[in-house]
Amino acid sequence: MIPITILVADDHPLIVKALADFLSSHGYNIVATETNGIRAFHKIINLKPRIALLDIEMPDLGGLEIAEKLFGKSDETFIIFNTVHREQSIIQRANELGVKGYLLKEYALDQILECIQSICNGKPYFGNDLTVLTELGQEENILTKLSPSEIKILRFISQEKSTKDIAERLFIAEKTVEKHRSNIIRKLGLSQTKNSLLIWSLQHKEELLGIH
Repeated sequence: MIPITILVADDHPLIVKALADFLSSHGYNIVATETNGIRAFHKIINLKPRIALLDIEMPDLGGLEIAEKLFGKSDETFIIFNTVHREQSIIQRANELGVKGYLLKEYALDQILECIQSICNGKPYFGNDLTVLTELGQEENILTKLSPSEIKILRFISQEKSTKDIAERLFIAEKTVEKHRSNIIRKLGLSQTKNSLLIWSLQHKEELLGIH
């Protein structure tokens, strides 16, 4: 069987690499990666990947704008949004533009394989967490689940500091940092997959750095 071809585009290079590596390890053919929306759009046109995994916010051209440009012109590429945006209006617009999958970034590594399988079988995939959020109307501030020490470590992770760097800055053992990381992953309900915590912290960086 010929591997499914995928383009991955996000304005965070580390997220692009994490997703591309994860999908490659599961047998998918990553034909292109991009951090710029216009370049991603042109690569979709030229390479015609089966799936385009897109962030909604990217330099020059966002995911919604790419979907608008492709809408009604080609059914060769299925679009999946991988985003922090959970507003009902954006989800509805994605539906209207024929977007086949919609993932929240903090759950992406848990759901992306199921999402790809679902849309390749002809069934759109919008994560269950989106339904729950729509019903609730608003999201609980998830950071209230974390201790001050855990938030401090998350701040460093969002600045792409290694476990060793964090331990040295806080004058604690690396094993202590690793224990905190495990507790944070559990409290946030994240995947144990490599880089899941880094991806989450990057997407909540402004919120983390704004806490005093």
